[in-house]
Amino acid sequence: DISVEGDYFNTLISLTDKLTDPVVLGSKIMVAEQAGMVWSMGGYFNRWTGKYGMYGYFKKDNHKFNEVHEVDWLTGMGTVIPTEVIKKIGYWNRDLFPQYHGDSDFTYRAKKAGYPLEVHPSLKIYNSVKVSGISEKNSLKDVKRLLTDVRSKSNLRINLRFYSLHATFILAYFPLFWSCFRLVGG
Repeated sequence: DISVEGDYFNTLISLTDKLTDPVVLGSKIMVAEQAGMVWSMGGYFNRWTGKYGMYGYFKKDNHKFNEVHEVDWLTGMGTVIPTEVIKKIGYWNRDLFPQYHGDSDFTYRAKKAGYPLEVHPSLKIYNSVKVSGISEKNSLKDVKRLLTDVRSKSNLRINLRFYSLHATFILAYFPLFWSCFRLVGG
């Protein structure tokens, strides 16, 4: 469900050749179906407030998204991870996160272990959002599926796992429950 710019791999090699310390590199992810629309410039997570999301999510590309950004977590798409990181923190937890949040959990753990996570806009990929995951909510049956299906980023049980591992304050769960309430109420 992704494609890359023609010079992507040459740019990637050039960037990795310049690194002197281990850095987890992320790509600027564009919406394949909408020209000039950003899908992700990495993510943020506040362990105290529970605020969680992606920078640039469905925003028009602009100068803010053409600078290198250090972030809290990255998607698995277009992410390069030094072997040193894997040796120190282990692999993705496929048992707790079989589909969504495995990448955000892994990269957030890397950040907590002291490795910078950088999104480089020169590494541009395109995500076909129409074929990624599930998002349809035309009926109560669809809403139930969004809250329970392993292919849904809104899966309540998997989101609770992420928060239980990384949130440090009970009120940090509030944004998660609020998003579920809005999903059901909407």
